[in-house]
Amino acid sequence: MGGYPCITSGLIAIMTRTPLLLHEQNAVLGQTNRFLYPFIKEGFCAYKSLTKQWPKLKCVGNPSSIIAIKKPNVYPNSTFNILSFGGSGGAKQLNELMTAVIKSELLNDCSFWLITGDQGEDIKLDHAAHIKIEKYNHKIEEAYQWANLAITRSGAMTLTELNLAGLPALFLPYPYATDNHQYVNASYYVKHGGALMCEQTPERLVKQIKSIKDNKLNYNQMAKSMFKLIPQKNASKSIVDVLLRLVKEA
Repeated sequence: MGGYPCITSGLIAIMTRTPLLLHEQNAVLGQTNRFLYPFIKEGFCAYKSLTKQWPKLKCVGNPSSIIAIKKPNVYPNSTFNILSFGGSGGAKQLNELMTAVIKSELLNDCSFWLITGDQGEDIKLDHAAHIKIEKYNHKIEEAYQWANLAITRSGAMTLTELNLAGLPALFLPYPYATDNHQYVNASYYVKHGGALMCEQTPERLVKQIKSIKDNKLNYNQMAKSMFKLIPQKNASKSIVDVLLRLVKEA
């Protein structure tokens, strides 16, 4: 899956002439995977855009426990639900932005679910019926099923899960990610119409949310676009099938 811990196992595979495979979860091939790429037998990735530059890679998506939806989400008939989280560690910038949006009271007809991570201890909000705040969530699929719109960072697994849930999104990429991969990840979904880059001031974000919430046709088109990006086959099964084939060939 890449990352510096994989260098050791990769070098051992090369020295022992053991078949080496890799998987790239982001839209940019990481440094470790770039180093190991010339030595691999086959490889996998989550973004089709990588296969042109790295032809040994097959696009299968990212393995995930989230079950892919069977049909596109549609505009809700009741309250418009907004889910916000910054990954497992939280994101202070996103938490502060969402706090300001809620405090503006310009979206009181929406419901909010904020998963703050470790960066949300300073959040001060009235715990009204339309606001839910928690530090961490161990059943994230329930949150995806509840939500109509997600506002998040754009790490690889966050985007994979939102894609499988078919959930339109606003992305606020972490600006210091290696090779700016979070921005490149988010850009893929923006390009294909399933998401937008998140505005970074409360005033502009409120307008951006309203432009989605108040336009049923626009929302349904975003949901359809996100749905179309769901991989046709289960990523885990695709990878395991190749591994089993290589074992039989050995």
